[in-house]
Amino acid sequence: QFSIGLPPKLFGKKIGETEYAIGALPIGGYVKLYGEDEIDEEDNDIPLERAFSSKSPLIKLTVLSGGVFMNFLVGILLIMVVFAFAGQPVERYAISIDSVVEDSPSAPAGIESGSFIIGYKDATQENFQDPNDFEAFVGFINSHLDKTVELQLASDLNTMDGLDLETVTASPAVVYEEGRGSLGVEIGWYLYTDFKPVPWLSIPGEAVKESVDLVKLMVVGVKDLITELVRGSVPEGVAGALGVAVVFQDIFEQ
Repeated sequence: QFSIGLPPKLFGKKIGETEYAIGALPIGGYVKLYGEDEIDEEDNDIPLERAFSSKSPLIKLTVLSGGVFMNFLVGILLIMVVFAFAGQPVERYAISIDSVVEDSPSAPAGIESGSFIIGYKDATQENFQDPNDFEAFVGFINSHLDKTVELQLASDLNTMDGLDLETVTASPAVVYEEGRGSLGVEIGWYLYTDFKPVPWLSIPGEAVKESVDLVKLMVVGVKDLITELVRGSVPEGVAGALGVAVVFQDIFEQ
C-alpha cells in the first residue's frame, strides 16, 4: 500500500498489486510492504520469496533507508523554496533603542524608542558597519563626540519582506546625562534573523549545505542528550510524561 497522508483512509484504489490511498491526516505518508506483517500463504497469491521478510538484511536496510533519504530530499527542496523566495536566513545583531530622552542629541535626529540601529559609520567610511560587537559600537560613539555620525535605522526586524531602512545623522554630545550616554538613549543588544538573497545558480548547493548542517546539529544534539542521560542527569528542557503533564496543567490554569 502506498499512502499520501496517514490513516484513517479516505480513498483508495488498487492498481496491479499495489493499493494507492489518500489518508485523512496530511502530516506524512507511508509505504506498507508485503511481508512486513504476518503472511497468510493460503489467502495470498504473491510468492513468499517476494515478501519483505524474505529479503536479505542488506536489501531490508536499503529499503528502510529510502524513507530517510526521501525526508532529507524533501527538506532540501523546501529549503530551496525558502532561499528562492525569501533568501537565506542569517543571524545578525542590532542595537535596540529602549528609550530616548527629550532634547537629547538623538531627538532632533529622528531616533525613536523601539527602533533598531543596524548600521553605523562616519564621513570617512563608505559602508555601514554591522553592530555585531556591542562594545565596538559604544567605542565608536565615544570616539566621535561632537562629530557627525550616520546611523542606519529599522523600525521592525521581524519581517521576511526586507527591512524598511532609514538613515539619520546625529552628533554625540561630549557631556550628557549620566547613564544615558552621549546620544541620550538607553540601548540594548538584539539578535534577529535577516534574509540574504541567494543567486539562483547557488541555491541548490546552499540548500544541500544547510541541510547537512541541520543533520549534523541534530546528531550532536542526540549524542549530547544520550551522554547526559547515561551520566544520570536530565538535560534542561527535557521532560518525561510527568513533566509534560505539569506543562499542560500550567497552560490550562492560565
